[in-house]
Amino acid sequence: MNRSQPPRTSLRHGSLVTTPDVYADYIKSLIDAEVARKSSLEQRGAGVITASSALATLLFALVGVVTAAKNFVLPTSAHGYLIVAVGLFAAAVALGVLANVPFLYKQANPTAKTLAEVWHYDEPHAQLYIVATQLRVLGSARRSNALKGWLVLIAGLTQVAALVVLVLGVVAILSANPHPVN
Repeated sequence: MNRSQPPRTSLRHGSLVTTPDVYADYIKSLIDAEVARKSSLEQRGAGVITASSALATLLFALVGVVTAAKNFVLPTSAHGYLIVAVGLFAAAVALGVLANVPFLYKQANPTAKTLAEVWHYDEPHAQLYIVATQLRVLGSARRSNALKGWLVLIAGLTQVAALVVLVLGVVAILSANPHPVN
């Protein structure tokens, strides 16, 4: 296609639509999808925070109830498991918090100076400038969402590891005290 040719046009819903309009709409839809993905990842990160915090609280309650019982001594074999479980729950919470930090997201931030520089652009060049800006925003969103995705995945795996270690700690407690109620 010769770049000096005028943009192709078509009718959509009774309005004149140019090829650059189609590309701009497409890129905007990609940005909208990344914004939705960001929200979804942040909700998952918040879910990890909530679940890990609740499970760590239950762990402290379990230890408090068990150690308050008469004639009960928390077995030494369970200490390490419970400490590691608390640490893993704390790590999962930290990763969930990091997944909710809005870092690395670039946004279009036109300034008066920038607008003054591009104000004289004709329509095709203005559309090209806008599309280029949208592509930078899209690239930033994709990179940031990929990082958030990894943080949420690692947070979830850390939470599962904490649960496994917690179960091992409970098994150690029950094994050392086969008849805890006397």
